[in-house]
Amino acid sequence: MAIIAVIEDDENVLKTIAKVLERSGYQLKPFVDAAQAISDCDWREVDLVVTDLVMSTSGEKLIEFVQQKDPQIPIVVITGVVGDRLDQVQGLNVSCVLKKPFHPRELLFAVQKFLPNKN
Repeated sequence: MAIIAVIEDDENVLKTIAKVLERSGYQLKPFVDAAQAISDCDWREVDLVVTDLVMSTSGEKLIEFVQQKDPQIPIVVITGVVGDRLDQVQGLNVSCVLKKPFHPRELLFAVQKFLPNKN
């Protein structure tokens, strides 16, 4: 079973993402802050990351940390930011960027695209 680290500071959005992914058979490691994820997550167990961008510890910092830990872990960014900052994120070599609000099917499609044989 695939393990997905989900980092989202809006608890309602985190709960919605968790519900969608758990119903589809994924195991989650949910975090409400990037700093918490960086310090508390066992990254050796993670198959994919879904992260918000704007948090008290930035999503960019988390992305850079994950890429240093294991550049093979796919990263799906979920964000409401636009403009230059969004362009910078797309330049960080992430697997996918979903702009908020997104439909749960979009999230599942992205996860399944990068974990086709893990579930």
